[in-house]
Amino acid sequence: MIVTFTANPSLDHTALLAGPLTAQAVNHVVASSLVAGGRGVHLAATLHRAGRRALAILPANHDDPIVQVLRESGIPHRLVPIDHRARTTMTVTNEGASTVIREAGLTLAPEAVTAMMSAVMGACPGASWLALCGSLPPGAPADLYPRMTRMAQGVGVQVAVQTSGQALEVVLEHAADAPPDLLTLNARQFAEATGVPLEHDDGYARVVSAAGHVTSLLDLGVKRVLVTLGEHGAISADADGVWYARTESAPLVTAVGRGAAATAGWLMAFEDGAPAPERLGRAHAYAVARGAQEGGDAPDPADADAVSVTVSALTHA
Repeated sequence: MIVTFTANPSLDHTALLAGPLTAQAVNHVVASSLVAGGRGVHLAATLHRAGRRALAILPANHDDPIVQVLRESGIPHRLVPIDHRARTTMTVTNEGASTVIREAGLTLAPEAVTAMMSAVMGACPGASWLALCGSLPPGAPADLYPRMTRMAQGVGVQVAVQTSGQALEVVLEHAADAPPDLLTLNARQFAEATGVPLEHDDGYARVVSAAGHVTSLLDLGVKRVLVTLGEHGAISADADGVWYARTESAPLVTAVGRGAAATAGWLMAFEDGAPAPERLGRAHAYAVARGAQEGGDAPDPADADAVSVTVSALTHA
């Protein structure tokens, strides 16, 4: 079983517009969806839709609207009670461009943090992976993810991390003593982690730049790295080398949720015993399938299977 933890979940509204988003005007919606969100919840949803065993742990009360949506989805979950409702996120998309309006989340009480630690530790026995996902809300200790990583690895559970901002900075600061078994980053998070911005590079130059600096994260102690680069593909790195995955044609409706889908694809391939290049190919296929969807639902495994991905080695140790 793969356990996911989402410290700062959200109720996600996604709206597909008939045309480009225009300020100070009426924008017409042609399709919309409402899903339980946060990267860990999206990851669990992708695993669940693929028929894999998953458990989503998140702070929320039983009467929170996000929980009703979660129940309707059928995703196995475990709640940590808190004294407020989950935040709300609104995503507006058109022709691959997404505008996200996201609340920061309310402050967690110290007892809620303790309860989250206990819930995660209680779910680890029997799990193969723990995925620590998303931003940390106010009130959460900056080193929450390294602390959970040490707890999980102490009982033989591998840990995947997908986060940003100060939480990512602290994860890397503790990578020597609490190394993620997998660290997933998008282009923005890669710049945060390495200090190397990729937005100035075009096309394959972006891939070359990322590949040239991704091993610096391995040097810190991270065991494996997965970097999603949108329409430019994805790269992965571990002690054996660096690989690049791409597709010839990848329709992009939204960039939201691609990282969680990629992590899910990678973890499923790992569980199936696939070697590193195949894990990367599966991750990119799921990212492409998610990006081609309208709304916020998890990608269909059949859509991921239909994506033709080419994987090549960039360097070898």
